[in-house]
Amino acid sequence: MKVNEKKDRSALKSRNITICAVVVFLLITALTLMSSRYMTQCINRENTAQSNRGELSDLGQELADASDYLTDEARKFSVTGDIEHLYNYWYEVYEEKTRDRVINSLSALDPPENETALLAEAKKFSDTLIKTETVSMKLMLTAKGITAKQFGDSKGGRLAEYVSIVEDTPLPEEYSGLSPDEMKKRSREILYDSFYNDSKTMIMSPIERFRQALNKRLDAEVESAAAGRETALVIQLVCSVSVLVIVGIVLIVFESLYVRPINDYSESLSKRNENSAEFDLSNVRVTPKGAYELFRFGELFNRLSQILQNELKKRETAEVQMRQAKEEADRANSAKSDFLAQMSHELRTPLNAITGYLYMLSNTSLDDTQKRYCTNINTASENLLGLINNVLDFSKIESGSLQLEYTDFDLVKLISDTYSIMESTAIAKDIPLRLDISGNLPNFVCGDPLRLRQVLVNLIGNAVKFTDRGEVVFSCKCQETKGRSVVIMFSVSDSGEGIPQDRLESIFEPFIQSDAGVTRRHGGTGLGLPISQSIVKAASGGKYSIEVTSQLGKGSCFSFLMAFDVAESSQVQSENDTSQGVPVEKAVILLVDDNSVNLDIESEILGTYGLQVDTADSGSKAIEYCHSHSPDMIILDLHMPDMDGYETARHIRELPDFGLTPIIALTADVVSGIEQKAYEAGMDGYISKPFRPDDLRKMIYKHLHIRREMPEKATEQGDEVFDCVACLDALGGSKSILFDIIKRFISDHGNDQKYICQHIEAGSYMNARIILHDIMGLSGNLCCRRLHESAKALNDTLKTDALQNADTKDFEEQWHKAVSRLEKFLQLDDDSSPQNVDDQKNSQLVKGLLDRCKAFDISVAEYFQQHRAEFKKFMKKTNFRRLEEYINRYDLLSITQSEDLWR
Repeated sequence: MKVNEKKDRSALKSRNITICAVVVFLLITALTLMSSRYMTQCINRENTAQSNRGELSDLGQELADASDYLTDEARKFSVTGDIEHLYNYWYEVYEEKTRDRVINSLSALDPPENETALLAEAKKFSDTLIKTETVSMKLMLTAKGITAKQFGDSKGGRLAEYVSIVEDTPLPEEYSGLSPDEMKKRSREILYDSFYNDSKTMIMSPIERFRQALNKRLDAEVESAAAGRETALVIQLVCSVSVLVIVGIVLIVFESLYVRPINDYSESLSKRNENSAEFDLSNVRVTPKGAYELFRFGELFNRLSQILQNELKKRETAEVQMRQAKEEADRANSAKSDFLAQMSHELRTPLNAITGYLYMLSNTSLDDTQKRYCTNINTASENLLGLINNVLDFSKIESGSLQLEYTDFDLVKLISDTYSIMESTAIAKDIPLRLDISGNLPNFVCGDPLRLRQVLVNLIGNAVKFTDRGEVVFSCKCQETKGRSVVIMFSVSDSGEGIPQDRLESIFEPFIQSDAGVTRRHGGTGLGLPISQSIVKAASGGKYSIEVTSQLGKGSCFSFLMAFDVAESSQVQSENDTSQGVPVEKAVILLVDDNSVNLDIESEILGTYGLQVDTADSGSKAIEYCHSHSPDMIILDLHMPDMDGYETARHIRELPDFGLTPIIALTADVVSGIEQKAYEAGMDGYISKPFRPDDLRKMIYKHLHIRREMPEKATEQGDEVFDCVACLDALGGSKSILFDIIKRFISDHGNDQKYICQHIEAGSYMNARIILHDIMGLSGNLCCRRLHESAKALNDTLKTDALQNADTKDFEEQWHKAVSRLEKFLQLDDDSSPQNVDDQKNSQLVKGLLDRCKAFDISVAEYFQQHRAEFKKFMKKTNFRRLEEYINRYDLLSITQSEDLWR
């Protein structure tokens, strides 16, 4: 019984049902399409016939209007003799050709022979009428004695041509011998007699008969098209009814074989599980029914329900395990982030105290051993801070939270500063560091200067570290310029030991170096290159990366591309900002920190800047202080127990008169988002612990607009080549210091003019601009105004695209004048003058210090300590503190480049 049922069911396969339905559908669709096409053809024929009927009416009216127009113009000429009417008449006949165009249009309707004959007859009568009107015009021309020669080129020569046509028309003999008046009279009569009117009527008569015949034929076509349209409509109605009937049958079959069985299956499943909290297929069974496929589905469902239930149980077990694993991974990541944040805070807080007290200790009198200890502690602190920063940067990269800044900055200055910073490291190893710039680099670009400097310092630092002989070359090249965008290639090549080929890829992996011996010899965590690679990729959206080529024993080359937008301008806040603000000795700072050690050291450091410092050890006390005091700036720790820095800043901002008071955030946390949260809370700046005292000082000076002690600009009345009076005023009248500065200028920079010209001739404009940048600063400090202006003008020209205008003649002239004047001034040095004894002694101290700095002699610290009291006596207070900072940091290059230290 079941076998027979299956055979019967096999006839109800969806395939067979679909084939039948498709065949019927195709037949009906074909009939519908053919009937639709036939109906469209009938409608088009009907519309064409109706359109021809309308066109015929328009053409008949146009012909009548044209005939009336010619008659009117001919009669007006015969009455008035105005030659303009003759012109209008023949212009219509030869140029407009309305009658010919109408008759041609009627002929284009492809009429039968009888209708064609009517058109020919109409054309014949039209020609006869034109002949009669021509004779009338000939009589009028003859009577008035008008000839074609009288008109020359009037109306483009057409009028003479039309008069000539009338003149060439012969008059019938009956008009010969008439007088002029008789000719005029006869000219009017022939246009109003019965013959003329009959001829005019005979033109329209065949046209009217043509129109009637055409209308009759079009009516027949319209009737035929309408009958075909009705037939097609009947066929479509029959097809539509058939479609409705077939659709109804299909719906019934579909409902019987598909919808009802599916509903029964659904009801069976819902009834079995409506009281169950979980969907358990192990107890679900259905009754097979419907089309063959659904019937088979019911059978297979019953077979597979138990198997499926087993698989679901396995899946649930796996999901539980995966959920547990994910929760554990999330907890591990959260714990790692919390650990890194806590580690940063816990390490930076004591490190801040160490570096602060070390800074204060370095400013006291120390013997050589103590100085060495301080130097070693400072080096270890910097290394530890670098390690913490690398670990945190790597953590940001791993979590995808590394954020890049997009701001305007001076690219040339960044390159120059980076070179200057790393040059001292290279000199310490007796390794030359060469800067090579090619292409027209823009001065100001938009990007992240901090991260770019980080990458460059890392690559140059690695090159110096792994190079024991030869040289290191730092190259910058403008690779591509497109509109306001520029792509620059940075590369660092060395002549070090090189990297094995099989290790070139792995060096960009974290905590990996080229070999184990590298860590033992040079140290390092193996995070610098991975972090630099991630920064380059993040800055370019993955388009660029650091590339490396290397040969063992010959050296390596690391290079990368970075795209920038060229900035219109860049306002760089310099340390020598001369904007007026709060005098340093009157500035009051409120320092808020819950850590008593940090509070002590931070207040002491601020006191060394000449600032007045008030302290508070909690947010609530800071708010209470602000109710009764008005500090010029608030430095606020973010992490405090009772009220954190964010909430404290918000409360302070709500107080009257505190809307514009600078608030600087100070924290040991440097995880992502801290700076943004600080700005949202109303703070103006952010500095992380442990901070460098110089960085904190710059931050304070920037926001308070404190004016550094600088020499006033010389007046315009001084010598433009070299204003020695203004220069001496800037140096406090110390002629010996001025002599020493001039000597070092001539000694160190005497060939700069030659180098600049050579670079310009070779097309190395960027190298020329870097030297010009130094000359501008030096000439300004020495009050050589003309040289300063000429150097600035040449530098501005090299910044633009008009490099062909880079004329060095004026610069060379001003250079020679300035150098000549400076050399003459040196001849005035009188060592025996009693009034200059102190100046000479001070100059010798400075010279001894500078000579050691230029030679990068580490004994400079000992030399400074021996003569510390003498330096302090003749130097300005702020300059003396700067000198101490440079000595403590062994930043000897800054000492040699800071001309304003000795003013």
